[in-house]
Order: sequence, then structure tokens, then C-alpha cells
Amino acid sequence: MKFIIQICFLISIPLSIHSQAIWEYTYPTTELHRVKWSFGGEHYWFSDDSLKEVKVYSSQHQLLKTIQYPSVLNSQVKLLKSEHGVTQTHLKGDNLLEMIWIFKDTVTKNEPYKLQIRNERDSVLFTVNTLAHLVYFSEIEGLPTKLLIATWEKGRNPNTYGYRTTIYNVPNIQLYTIYFDAYYLHRKKFGYSGEKYFYQQKAVKKVHIYNADHSFWKSVPLNWFPSIRLSDVDPNLDADDNVYATDSKVEVAFSYEASRNSGQIILNENGNKVGNGQAYQMRLDHQKGLKDKLFVEIYNYNSFDKFKIYDLPSFNEELQNANTYFPWQRTILKKYGETFFTRFEYQDLILYFNNNHDYKRVNLRKTNNILYPYTILPQNDFPFVSDSIANKDSLIEVIYVEFRYIDNNKIYTTKIINEA
Repeated sequence: MKFIIQICFLISIPLSIHSQAIWEYTYPTTELHRVKWSFGGEHYWFSDDSLKEVKVYSSQHQLLKTIQYPSVLNSQVKLLKSEHGVTQTHLKGDNLLEMIWIFKDTVTKNEPYKLQIRNERDSVLFTVNTLAHLVYFSEIEGLPTKLLIATWEKGRNPNTYGYRTTIYNVPNIQLYTIYFDAYYLHRKKFGYSGEKYFYQQKAVKKVHIYNADHSFWKSVPLNWFPSIRLSDVDPNLDADDNVYATDSKVEVAFSYEASRNSGQIILNENGNKVGNGQAYQMRLDHQKGLKDKLFVEIYNYNSFDKFKIYDLPSFNEELQNANTYFPWQRTILKKYGETFFTRFEYQDLILYFNNNHDYKRVNLRKTNNILYPYTILPQNDFPFVSDSIANKDSLIEVIYVEFRYIDNNKIYTTKIINEA
């Protein structure tokens, strides 16, 4: 999805006549979704809460449909804000769009909530009569699609309440199973053991793992710190059985908070540290066609943080940079292949390629007035680095934003520059 947003952003920028990137269309929204549906292929869509409508466009950016929000008495209606909000053929095999709506009672101002999936003709396909915290279609290559809904409801004991995640078969939308005490249920295809479901049970500080048929498999203890949290930000950095080591033991990455510090750590199912141990932040960089790498930030109270890259599963250190606030990133360039880059002083970018034996420095501008569109570009504050996208000459290209003040107004200018 990040790639989709980057490209949509890129093609909406008016470039010079020397560029190969041609402006296509500008949409009046910052939350544009580009999708490929079973019927009709490529489409674009966005929702507008103020106008209470969903607009769907063709691949040629022609308006195809305007779908009005459902009108329900004494209810505030909103579309689910994710790429799963508007789908096709998940529940029915026809070409009608299917939308996930959240209804809030405007009389009580609180509960009850209601979730419904309706098609574009406003026919109700599925209803959950409670507040849904998480709703998503779990689509994993080689596995059947499932609908996962996390709710706050009565538990096994009728007098108690708690989180639970319900799994439904798609497309017949039949109740499959319920995981109690599971606010965030992860579904993943492990490297060795295949499809698994897992979640953290905070009361006993364990991660419980279940098989594809939902039978219990094993638990991984997390008895290290008083406050722990299974990683739910990066879906690659949670649990697996062959990412961090090749011994088929399950490894779990989680965040911790202690009295004086916080960070992240990786443990295996025996409770032992994996690799380099603890770090301020970790990120598993998983890109198609490339070997997985672990990006690590080590916090330094007295100086700059250290940012390191480790090869997996050997945990051999490959790159390190200090004396900077900026971590490493990785991309694939057509000319150089796998390329690592980071920012240095004076806003320069330094890129390593050819197995880190060669490097190139790209000078952005010697100014402090440089920003990066946080909600669009990858990994928060990094520029979009590429080659052969805006121009076909294989020069390194960087997209960034400069700002200046005119009559006390901050004026932003988005630029794409090459290494020259």
C-alpha cells in the first residue's frame, strides 16, 4: 500500500518537460486507494465523510460510480478507513462493490455500535451488533481468505467482558472460531510450520500460537519486563520460525518498558535472546527479491544513536553509522540493485551498493528548510529514492519538500532532483 501511495503522489506532481513522468490526474483527497479488483481490474476510490459518498474511478481516471452512505435512523455512519473499506467478490461472486460501514447510535451517544457489510445497492450482506475495534480481510498467498473482527463483548463467564477476535470463512461468511482475550490476533504463514494464529495474553505474559485448524500448538514465555507488547506495528516483526534463526524454534519480537528505558527484544520459545539482544528499535526489512535484513537503532544517552544493519539469520553486522540522527533504509535500484542509504550532515544522502563496497553521495541542498511528506513517504522521515522512474537515464532520484515564508505564510515546494 505504501508503494501505491508513493506512485499516486509522484504522478500528481507537475514536472518539467524534460521528465519522463507524465501528469495523469489530481484527486481531491489525501486518502486515495488504488486497487485491482476481480471485475474490471485497476480502479481508484476514496470516501468523503462531509458529502457522505464514495467515489470510484476507472484506470483512466473517469468517474464510474458515486455511492451514497447508507441512511439509518438515529445513526452516524462512517466507512471503514482502510483499503478493506471497499472491496469486491469477498462475500459475493458478482461485480457489485462491498463496503464495510460503522454505525454509531446518535441517541445514546455511546453504545450500541453496529458494523455492517453492504453492497453498492445497499443490500445488507453481514452484520455485527457491537463495536468492532479491528476489521480486516486476511489475505495470504496460498491460503484461503478470512475475515477477522475484534470486538469487546461478554466473555466465557456471562458476567465478565473482554476482547475477542472472531474468524469468519469467506465468502460464505460463516462463523469459524472465536479467540477469547485476543484484541489483536495475528495470522501468518510461518516459514517451517505453515499457517498459524497467535496473540499475546498479557495476564500471563505469553504468546499463544495455534495451528491452521485452531488447535493449540505452543506458547512462548515473555517473562522479562513488567510491561511488554507484542509488535503490532510491523507485521513482519512479530513471530516466525525461520526468520531470525534456522533451528525451527519460534522467535517472538516484542516491545518492553522498564524503569529506566524501553526498547525491543527478540526471544525464542525457550526464553533465550536471539541475535544481538536488546535495542531501542528494530525493523525487519522484508522486500520481494531481497534477503531479509534487520535494522536496529541502539540508543545512546550521551551521544548520537547508532544504527546498524544485520544479515539474517547469521546476525552478522553489515553496516553501521553513528554521529547522525538518521537510520538506514534500503531500496532496489534498476542500475545498482540492492542499495542502502541514509542521511548525513548538510542534508546529504549517502548510498551503498555492490555489496556495500561502493558508495555515492547525493547533495540535496545545504539548507535546514527541508521536509519530507510524513504521511506519504516510507519510514516516516525519509525521502523517496529511486532511479528510472521520473527519468530513464538511471541517475539517482530523490523526492523531498522545501519550505519558505512569504508574508508570514509557509509555502511548500515539492521537488524531484537527480544526483547531478
